[in-house]
Amino acid sequence: MGDDHACVAQYRLSTGYSPHAELPSLGLFVALKRLGEFEGAFQEASRLLSLRRSPEYDAYFDNDYLQEPGLSPAARTLAERAHRLVLGWRARPPS
Repeated sequence: MGDDHACVAQYRLSTGYSPHAELPSLGLFVALKRLGEFEGAFQEASRLLSLRRSPEYDAYFDNDYLQEPGLSPAARTLAERAHRLVLGWRARPPS
């Protein structure tokens, strides 16, 4: 575990250069969650999931993601949006 603020800055840069890349998105998501910035974390999950399917987000949103301590109503709404995007990808036939 490093400096999460520095990680957020680097992962934001990476997601800007490679918006479809799963790994920087997940890194940003985790760093934001560790900082307690749940709204930003779920916005990032939704951003990537609006572009592509993610096996890692798929697994995360299978668990009790709404049980995170400290979720605000806004963060809960964003988490539910990300979950709906995951479900949408699951409903698509494999390509």
